[in-house]
Amino acid sequence: MTLSLSSRNVPINKKRYFTGFSAFIVLLLTAGVFFQPSASLEAGAVGKKAFGTVYLENLATGRRELLRKRFGKGPVILNFWATYCIPCAQEMPELQKLSRRYPKAELLFINIDPGRKIRKVKKKVKAWGIKDTVLLDKYQLAAKRYIPGLKVPATFLIGSDGKIKYLSLGYHKTTIANLNKALKKLR
Repeated sequence: MTLSLSSRNVPINKKRYFTGFSAFIVLLLTAGVFFQPSASLEAGAVGKKAFGTVYLENLATGRRELLRKRFGKGPVILNFWATYCIPCAQEMPELQKLSRRYPKAELLFINIDPGRKIRKVKKKVKAWGIKDTVLLDKYQLAAKRYIPGLKVPATFLIGSDGKIKYLSLGYHKTTIANLNKALKKLR
């Protein structure tokens, strides 16, 4: 096979051409898998049904729990965090303090560290004084549905109807005040 480039003919090795073309197609298909739009929730998610069809391990009991079973009894505050996240350590005591003002609201801390870091998670829970339920999202199944780019901390308020009432991605000085306003609306 020859390829005509301007006035001269350049011989092409069919096997090399096919191998190169195949590699290019595989590269395109692979890129399509990795660069799909995220299925995670964005700011427009307020008012939408919260994702809960995932089992997470309870750090204290070691039992797997279906997340959605926590929804429907009253407001639920979901806080996604990681052991490497300094802002998470700042936000957690404030979230615990706020949740004490709303006894009907359940506060769930969902850790997104990989499963092999459980010992490290337990150390942080103790060091940071976390008294509320900690669930482990070892494979980041819930986190990928809620958080664009897995940015932590991320806080969500789920109403008793199972819908998202408030969300905050990252830690901001206004997070706790805005969450407090959202909780007041649910009374």
